[in-house]
Amino acid sequence: MRLSVAPSKGLNPVKAVERGRVETVRGISHCTNLPSHVASRQASSAERALRRAGYENVRIVIETGTNPLGGPGSGIAVWAETSTEFRIGADALGSKERRAEEVGEIAAGKLLEELQSGMALDSHLGDMLIPLVALAGGVSKIGVSKITPHSETMIWLCSKFLGTRFEIERLKGGGAVIEVEGKAPSRK
Repeated sequence: MRLSVAPSKGLNPVKAVERGRVETVRGISHCTNLPSHVASRQASSAERALRRAGYENVRIVIETGTNPLGGPGSGIAVWAETSTEFRIGADALGSKERRAEEVGEIAAGKLLEELQSGMALDSHLGDMLIPLVALAGGVSKIGVSKITPHSETMIWLCSKFLGTRFEIERLKGGGAVIEVEGKAPSRK
C-alpha cells in the first residue's frame, strides 16, 4: 500500500448548536457465531422502543456472520439522521448475561437520551470535535447532548497545549453549548 498525505490548508470553524428535526432513524444489528435470530431480536426490540417514543421512520438492517478465529458476539448501533449535517448515535453490545431484547432496548434508550437535549451533536462526537475546533481558525460554537469526563479532559488538554479558552454554557435539559476561538497553527 502506498499513502500520500498533503497538509491541510486549515480547519474552518464549526457552528452547530441545535439538532434540527429527526428525519429517519437507521441502524445495524449484528451477530457473529450466533443464530441470526439474536440480531433480529435486538433490531425488533430497538425498533419497538423508538416507535413508542414517536419515531415512525425506523429501519435497522441485520448482519450475521461467522468467524472461525473468534467467539460469539453481538451488538447494535442506531443513529438519527437529522435535517442538519450531523447524525446522533448510540450503541449497545450483547453479552451472555443480557437477552437480545435488552440489548436493543439499551441502544434505543441511549439514542433517545442523546436526542432529548435537542443539541446538534451527541456526547461522543462532541468529545471528538473538541481538538478540531480548538485548532480551527475562528470561533466555533457547538451544542452537545452532555459534557462527559472525556470532554472535560479534552478541553483541559487543548487549553494547556494550545492556550485556547473554552466557554461552556450548561443547559437545563442536560445539554451544553461550547464556544472556543481556535488557535490555527501558523504556516512557515
